[in-house]
Amino acid sequence: MVRHSSHKVTALKKSDFLDFFAIMEKKAISANIVLVSGEVKSLFFLKQGRIIAHKSNVEREHHLNQLIENLDAEQRTFIQHGLDQLSPFDQWAYLYNKNLIKESAYQDFLEKDCSSIILAHYSSKETNALRVSNVEAEHQHMLSIAPFKIVFEALKQTIKIEAVNQYEQVNIKVKKKDVFDAYQKYVSHESIVYDKKKELFYVMHPQSELVLDLYLLKEYQVVDLEMFSEKIEQKYKITSEKDLLNKNAFEVFGLDETASGAIIKKKYMEMVATHHPDKNGNLPEKEKRTIEKIFSQITLAYKKISTAEQRKEYIKELSKIKESQKAQKKVKAETIFFEGLAQMKNKNFDGAYEKFNESNKILPDEKYRIYAAWSYFRLGVKNNSRATIEEARENLKKETLKDMPMLEALFYLASIEKNLGNYRQAKKYLSQVVDRDPYFMNAKVELNLINKRV
Repeated sequence: MVRHSSHKVTALKKSDFLDFFAIMEKKAISANIVLVSGEVKSLFFLKQGRIIAHKSNVEREHHLNQLIENLDAEQRTFIQHGLDQLSPFDQWAYLYNKNLIKESAYQDFLEKDCSSIILAHYSSKETNALRVSNVEAEHQHMLSIAPFKIVFEALKQTIKIEAVNQYEQVNIKVKKKDVFDAYQKYVSHESIVYDKKKELFYVMHPQSELVLDLYLLKEYQVVDLEMFSEKIEQKYKITSEKDLLNKNAFEVFGLDETASGAIIKKKYMEMVATHHPDKNGNLPEKEKRTIEKIFSQITLAYKKISTAEQRKEYIKELSKIKESQKAQKKVKAETIFFEGLAQMKNKNFDGAYEKFNESNKILPDEKYRIYAAWSYFRLGVKNNSRATIEEARENLKKETLKDMPMLEALFYLASIEKNLGNYRQAKKYLSQVVDRDPYFMNAKVELNLINKRV
């Protein structure tokens, strides 16, 4: 990036976008960032590294009319005067503040809007960024947006790849640590493992979406990649009907729901070449019947997802099934979780720790991990084990790295720091709890006690 310090202007090239916003987020900057690309001008209000408001002259798509039409007559009359006083963009915030738009829908609108602004600047030949500190936003969305994630997803739309290959393993050599750290924190949904001996990251059987992410990171010289293709005969040779049990149509071909029609057809043809009954005529009669059943299941799976329309309908069906399965897991996990709470009440911290971990294995959730760490801390206190206490602290710290960690994670972490005599750290976590929830009375009491000591 070329910097002009006298004017506090940063000239952004296309390759600089990820670096620029990764630094904004990592350093938790509170400032206004003005982007200027010819006639396109945008203003982003950042607070602690998060976008809390943004304005731009980029044209936006608005879907307000349909939403307003769905309101009853009394609601429309009530809000009409307020809407008439606002620009279309600010009307969204007005409806959200009146509780007429769900938070998830409003967040989705803000992110898409922000993404279109970023793409407008990225597509320009030259973009200048001006940072102005200590200026309050005229209007806050009441929600915060991760700028790096928005930029990353926007830039991913510019990647043109006809088909994403399937890989056995991908090795990742990081060249820009700040950017890769931001990617792992705000974007990645898959487990990327670090190999200390080889000093590189790797991922096994990455899904198509992750492979696309890595292509983008490579294009922006954030990483170097080493990709290992799978051996078709190992992955696609099915030896018994059991291999197809509990597999959906995508999984039969070793693919996920993001696979394109071309990739699905390719995998289908490979499997047909191996399992077609005509190619296995010399097998014993029993094995021939098995091959015929397997071939029928492969064919049936392909029929379900061979066209775009069929895939769309099938994914809807899968979604319903997954929701049902998730609900069943939730009930089981919550039942065991309450058993853990009962163990905590009886001061059986070892048993509680096992229960909370069991819940998390059934359905991974930060709540279960937080309570597992807290019960482990209580066990450490009971056994007078500093090593156990410190391990519990590290486990809780992991849960506070998220954008909006649960208040319990911050409160319990503050309690551990207080136990270890780290009063300033405890004060920091308690202050975050009280800032977000002024009615969290236990946190307020603890904070008042610590203020008297620090």
